[in-house]
This record gives sequence, C-alpha cells and structure tokens, in this order.
Amino acid sequence: MFTPDRVAIIGATDRHGSVGRALLENLASFDGDVVPVKSNRETVLGEQCYPAIGDVPER
Repeated sequence: MFTPDRVAIIGATDRHGSVGRALLENLASFDGDVVPVKSNRETVLGEQCYPAIGDVPER
C-alpha cells in the first residue's frame, strides 16, 4: 500500500482545473505505472485510458 507499482486514476481527464488532471500531473514523476480510467475516453493526456477499473489488463 505504501510503495505501489501501479496507480489507477479513476475519473482521469485532461480538462484544465479538474482533480483528475491534477492527479495525473502530480504523478508524472511516479516511478510505477499510472493508469487513467474514464468511461468516455480512449486516451487522457496521451495515455491509454480504460473505461472501467475491471478493464485494466493487469492487477
């Protein structure tokens, strides 16, 4: 829990001023994988986006 290899951002978006974008930007220096999850997007800030957490291929 304290040293994750991967983080999912549910509600990720590239809309300026949104919490989802702020989280993505703040995790830019994270050493692990950052996985955007948003039901109506294929990509967010150039990263592949998944429609639901259950659709992410790896745990």
